[in-house]
Amino acid sequence: MSGVHRTYRLRSNSVPSRSRWSTPRPEFTFVLNRPWTPGNKEVDRLGGLCDINILDVLKVEDLEKFRDELEKASENGNFDMAAFRDFMMSWPVKANSWQIERLFRKIDVEDHGVISWDDICTFIMQGQCTNDKNCRKVVEFKPETRVHALIHKDRVARIVPLEHHGAFIVGSNDGLLTTWTRDLQLLKKSSLKSSLQSQPCGKKWYTDFMYLNDMNKMVATTGDRELEFFELSTCQFYFRINELDTVPMCLSYGKLPNSDQHAIVWGDSNGNVSILLLRDFADLLRRWRTPMHLDVQPTISIAKVVLDEKVKFIRWQTHDEWVAKVHLEESTEKIISCCNRENTAVVIGHIEGSTPPFRDESCPVRQRRDPPSSQSSTSSRTPTSKRTVLKAASFSSPRLFSKFVAKKRISSDQLVFKIHKGVRVFEFSKKKNILVTGGMDRIIRIWNPYLTKSSIGKLIGHSSPTLCLTINVEEGFLISVSSDSCIKV
Repeated sequence: MSGVHRTYRLRSNSVPSRSRWSTPRPEFTFVLNRPWTPGNKEVDRLGGLCDINILDVLKVEDLEKFRDELEKASENGNFDMAAFRDFMMSWPVKANSWQIERLFRKIDVEDHGVISWDDICTFIMQGQCTNDKNCRKVVEFKPETRVHALIHKDRVARIVPLEHHGAFIVGSNDGLLTTWTRDLQLLKKSSLKSSLQSQPCGKKWYTDFMYLNDMNKMVATTGDRELEFFELSTCQFYFRINELDTVPMCLSYGKLPNSDQHAIVWGDSNGNVSILLLRDFADLLRRWRTPMHLDVQPTISIAKVVLDEKVKFIRWQTHDEWVAKVHLEESTEKIISCCNRENTAVVIGHIEGSTPPFRDESCPVRQRRDPPSSQSSTSSRTPTSKRTVLKAASFSSPRLFSKFVAKKRISSDQLVFKIHKGVRVFEFSKKKNILVTGGMDRIIRIWNPYLTKSSIGKLIGHSSPTLCLTINVEEGFLISVSSDSCIKV
């Protein structure tokens, strides 16, 4: 047995045995100055060191009696800490001496060593105001965010809210329309079908949608240079306006105040903003709906539309690039548009302007003739000028052709905002009198719509270009969405 060493460890019966790999058991923690008495059961069991308030230990009905007893116990109406502690301990208050001393220090904010009834009332009022603010800040959050997968396979062009129905319509570039409730329940799914029999079997490219709320119609712009109208309830084709000389990219609609005119505004691929001012819009829709032949879909050219007495067509040369978004502000009768170029990032201009958009009939339009020797210089023209020259041959008169030539506004009729890398989206609030812009530079700028030199604020935080902006006027929120699916409020 020599050479074998054994080690013995003495253990007390009061200490539980613990093996090498056993889980440690909780140990006792001793807290100093933590008195507990039967009279203080409720307070001490919840935590003897927690602070108290007078309203926590006294009811509101007892405050008047408490004030009378407090004035009788003091000669001049002032209490020091010892007198206040003895008085509080004499009352049936569920608090210990340590808590009463803490309460005295809170009331004695100026550290005079004495307190009065006025100091106690001030302390109670401040506590009530703090509780009211905290209650207003409470926001109810749902326990789980619901995620619903969209059935759209193409890019969403626009989301149209239906104010009277409490729902919204989502439209994508392939012509698929889905109607959803506020609870994200799918109500209806439909597809816009308006292809002619003579066209090849292929889907149209829809660039934008707009809800005509007072006509119960929907208008859509296509890549085939058309304006197509549909019934909102059934999504059935109503009629189309074709032969536009440019591709419409974005839409806006509204009714002008103090008049019976409706305005359909679209921005095109050449940077122009076109406006159709329509009087007696309902009657025009019925007349344009009547087809020439029963087996042909109702179609009318833009040249025939502008010749109507109830129609006025205006086109402004606004941007140096295709228009990304256009908005008709009905209250001020102005049009706001944007593009991705810095020099004409955002333009706010009047609908008709101070100068007439086209010449009077008494003024003849000069026809441009190219010299015979300029065949080599023809290739140096821009695609826009070629399209304009070729399109002039399709109009019956120079007067009609002059209506489709884009005019430039004078400087007093428009406001131009120059923003780095241009603007992709914007949002205007008439009530707040602000214009919010966002684009490729990932900076959200807040502007005074009448000051173009510098913005009044910048919001930095997105790491990708901004795709959508929305202003919640009632709550005072600004919601922004970027291309990396990041939402900021």
